[in-house]
Amino acid sequence: MNVLTILSFLFFTGIVAVLSWYKTRKQKIDTLSGLFLANRSLSFLFVGGALLFTNINTATIIGENELTYKPTHADEFRLSVTFLKSRYKDVVEPLHGVVSDPVSFNGKSLDDTPSVAMILGYAHEWTFAAGGTFRAHAEVKYSSSYVKADLSDAVQYRQPSFTRSNVDIRYTDASGKLYVGAYVLNVENKLQITSNPIDFFPGPDSSNSSIPNAAVVTVTDPRTWGFTVGVKF
Repeated sequence: MNVLTILSFLFFTGIVAVLSWYKTRKQKIDTLSGLFLANRSLSFLFVGGALLFTNINTATIIGENELTYKPTHADEFRLSVTFLKSRYKDVVEPLHGVVSDPVSFNGKSLDDTPSVAMILGYAHEWTFAAGGTFRAHAEVKYSSSYVKADLSDAVQYRQPSFTRSNVDIRYTDASGKLYVGAYVLNVENKLQITSNPIDFFPGPDSSNSSIPNAAVVTVTDPRTWGFTVGVKF
């Protein structure tokens, strides 16, 4: 951190401090009411906007922003957005372990770092006259493409962009101690790679495979559904 950065931080922090003191010098801020929402003079738009734009500013540094919005006591929206930009720098790997045959990864993307990843979710809760509640929730994840690297072969394999959706429901009795639910994960029933392919057959020195261009690779779970029952003591 250079001197100019430190001085600019102190300068603008000082301006904010002076203006804050000047605007509030006649306000009663020695009570909780005085400190809450600028003596309760700010609406939710000002407070919510300040939090949102503060988060957006942070997102330019860490690449992540999340927003939860409840228009009513029974409805909730959630949005999470992540931006990533990752590249190898000064990374050279020997091809097949041969030091004399290096391959440079400089400028290539790191593993598992999609440029954009988003999650959009919605939940609604119904309250019954008898006191029980029924909650339904759905969310969808979008991910742009990403790579998985095989450093020994100096190869990167690309997972195409995809969406992955989950839904679940739950009923909770009036006491809050008993609940039953159901869920479906990966509604699209699409698979994504979680490791780089290995053990290719037939390989350069292999002729023992009856499946052309076969390889071993791990993937995400397929569509999964089930039921849940719980009791709180």
